[in-house]
Amino acid sequence: MRSKLAPVLAAAMLAGFAGSAAAYDAYTPTPSVLRVGPGVGYAAIATIPANAPVNVTSCGMRWCQVSYMDTAGYVAKPLLVAGLAPLPNPVAVITLPLAAAAAVATAVLAPTPFPSPAAPIVAAY
Repeated sequence: MRSKLAPVLAAAMLAGFAGSAAAYDAYTPTPSVLRVGPGVGYAAIATIPANAPVNVTSCGMRWCQVSYMDTAGYVAKPLLVAGLAPLPNPVAVITLPLAAAAAVATAVLAPTPFPSPAAPIVAAY
């Protein structure tokens, strides 16, 4: 005799796998508010910083359910970008003028003067 519960369990397992397959990585290019529910009328849980990774669980027409640092909530759909955040441009981080950068490089790379071997070494005790 077959159990009546088996088809229900199979459907639940299939739905669970289908839901997890739909999850994807995204990021917020600007600071975004993580909310308790899908709308601005819901309380804010946290502020997600710019370029922070989130895991999108599901999306409706205007809001997505996400997980951010082990906290589940909702973020407005237009504030999310699928994929991983771009790495910062290392050239943009260096903002010294060329002359200042050359002066720093010269100071760092300049040889350290040592006393000449002919000069007596006097130690003060």
